[in-house]
Amino acid sequence: AAIKLARKPQRDYDQTVEIWFAPSMEYLPVRSRITQQNGDFMDLCAHRMLRDGESEGDLVCRCFTTTVWEKGARIIRLVSP
Repeated sequence: AAIKLARKPQRDYDQTVEIWFAPSMEYLPVRSRITQQNGDFMDLCAHRMLRDGESEGDLVCRCFTTTVWEKGARIIRLVSP
């Protein structure tokens, strides 16, 4: 389970910002989403977090997906190796 924090729009044309933190992963952000008033959004999601042996066991993101939607259609999806 993750903890979700959200910033709702305060004025016309403000964005909605949502960030999810994972307690099981030292409260690192595992997802963030920015949504425009018209519904367009960018979503960044971590899929795999591993301990990095070279940096004294710090958690590092090894795989993530970025998706951008515009006018109801996905226009880009990037997946890291």
